[in-house]
Amino acid sequence: MKHYYYGNCGASANDEYIVYAIPESSDGAAVAAQVLITVIALLSIAGCLLIIVTYVAYKDLRTTARAMLVHLSIADLILSSSRIFGLYVNHLGYSNKYGDSLPSLLHNSTNDPRCYTQAAFTAFSSIASLLWSNSIGKSL
Repeated sequence: MKHYYYGNCGASANDEYIVYAIPESSDGAAVAAQVLITVIALLSIAGCLLIIVTYVAYKDLRTTARAMLVHLSIADLILSSSRIFGLYVNHLGYSNKYGDSLPSLLHNSTNDPRCYTQAAFTAFSSIASLLWSNSIGKSL
């Protein structure tokens, strides 16, 4: 059975960096995964924006701890946005390119600048989230 991989740029079936593999016959599962990831990312974006807007709107809430929370929210906002970018922009057109009808989520792009841009934003924001979480934990 043929598998399509969704993971790192340029990853192949022999690489250990594959996030997950979906069998060719599971088009419904791939669409469900894409919808689930999108809903989770949009909820994360909404929560981050709510924290940022609250911090900007209410001056009496501007403390050092809340400023660090806003920075964490910005990092998470970038991470969630890059996930959506990776699902919809980075993989558009691959089903037409390869001549099959699988959802665009399943195709792994190689040597695409959009893929490397998304990977850079994902790596940066993941590390920033980790560091801001550590900073908040140590300061409180």
